Amino acid sequence: MLAPAVARAQSVEDCLTCHADETLKGKRGSRTISVFVDQRRFAGSIHGKLGCVDCHADLEKKELPHDEDLARVSCGNCHSEEEERHAKSL
Repeated sequence: MLAPAVARAQSVEDCLTCHADETLKGKRGSRTISVFVDQRRFAGSIHGKLGCVDCHADLEKKELPHDEDLARVSCGNCHSEEEERHAKSL
């Protein structure tokens, strides 16, 4: 018997297999949030040329479906000056 293939999140299309579902929910702390991604809006955004794992680096080469408890995205990896100014403004 062959072992089932393991799906790994590597492309936007992989992620949108689930995240294109408008009813998809997740948790942030004790709150329930939408984790829906509008493909057209994302593609047209400033980050539209990036892959999901460019920001959600903890998901690179992970099996799908992934755990709900993800590392917080660090915008400072690309936007260090902006992140520093934002941190000082709080």
